[in-house]
Amino acid sequence: KMASRAVWITLCACIAQVCAAGLQDNPVQGTFLQSLDGTDWAAVADLVSTQTDGCDYEPNIDFNEGKDSPAAPAASQTECCAVCAGHPDCYAGVLYQGKCFLKSITDSYHRAPTALNATACVPRRTQTPVRTLSLSARVPGDLITDLYNNGVIGDPISNLVWRQNSSLWDGQIWTYTKKFDLQASGPNAALQLVFDGVKMAANATLNGHFLGTMQNQFLRFTYDITAVVRPTGNVLEVALDYRYDPEANGRFMACTGGWDWAPVSTTQDLWGHPTFTRGIWKSVYVVGAPAVFINHVVPQVIYTGDYPTAPLTDMTAAPFNVTIHVILNATAATSGTLSARGTWDNTTVVNKDVELVAGINDITIQLKASHVHLWWPNSIRRRRSLYHFSVSFQPDAGGPAITAVRRTGFRVAAFVTGNDTSPDFARHDGDGTTNFTLMFRVNGVATWVRGANMIPM
Repeated sequence: KMASRAVWITLCACIAQVCAAGLQDNPVQGTFLQSLDGTDWAAVADLVSTQTDGCDYEPNIDFNEGKDSPAAPAASQTECCAVCAGHPDCYAGVLYQGKCFLKSITDSYHRAPTALNATACVPRRTQTPVRTLSLSARVPGDLITDLYNNGVIGDPISNLVWRQNSSLWDGQIWTYTKKFDLQASGPNAALQLVFDGVKMAANATLNGHFLGTMQNQFLRFTYDITAVVRPTGNVLEVALDYRYDPEANGRFMACTGGWDWAPVSTTQDLWGHPTFTRGIWKSVYVVGAPAVFINHVVPQVIYTGDYPTAPLTDMTAAPFNVTIHVILNATAATSGTLSARGTWDNTTVVNKDVELVAGINDITIQLKASHVHLWWPNSIRRRRSLYHFSVSFQPDAGGPAITAVRRTGFRVAAFVTGNDTSPDFARHDGDGTTNFTLMFRVNGVATWVRGANMIPM
């Protein structure tokens, strides 16, 4: 039995509209875009052996005090030093009340100088270069695929190849490098360097200038590079650093290192998280950003009719509300008009006067969609209709409007755990029942969803 009601959700299908070859996500919308994707990246790691020569001891010092850090029994400073030295991810051991708490390099940024009766034990590590490993690399991509494409490892999905030589991708800092010349960008208020997705974590530098640290696999990171980019000879470096704690302001794919239903890696970081491949897994590009640019466009499509248990029909289903979240970045406070329209009704344009603050602005604008062709799954063998919609921002101060185009579909999907033909069950919380299997209902039609998936590595 599943304690759940029939979960009624309306889903929208958003398809990327790309402005440069290879871009996977909808890009930041500015006046100019230069893709940095391709096979002309390089990946380099200096493989080293590490020796430890004791520790430096600091009384009454803790790092990231109060965090539930991994710990091991330790009776003395020397013993705590040895415990930390045995973990390559450990920056310092903190001896407190007979335990050695292992602290990461991320923890070291939060120094607590008043931790009475605690002693920080910081190993003195020296690294001896063993060899340098250089690869040709592809972006978007990942490290294990680059190792395979360069003949360093075998096919990673064959037998246990992906577990072998794990030290090549675990416990090393890999630096991805791209050299590029800036294409003619035209008049822009700023140039932004955009990373649509990096796993996990990474430090970015351009021409020797530190841009920032990316610690969330699912977020887009945007950096203003106007002051540091050159017309020619730019060098972009992305250092994938295994020493960052993914639980400290970070997120990564839950099945990254395996699960009970996925291939399980044999490597773990200091905090016990399974580790696996890293890389720049989405696109990288430079965008010319005027005073206001569009960062994200997110439609939320809601069916306004009653919960359907009989098939809906094209053109006669109840209307859908389309609430569009437009994420606008402004270099300074300004005002303008935000407009939206959908191809399901080319005659209607919705305008909204907006006041923007400097920085990020989340503005919503709403359309209504009536008399539409519905989106249907393959199994029902009907058309899978999709419609375009666009949003534009026109500054009051003049200049060209910035426009972004997306696609969406209209469907009503429900995850059903009981007799959803009963009004009581459909409207109220209720337990699942053994008399009804789990199923999906799409546009009122009971649908058999089946298939098999390979867990992404």
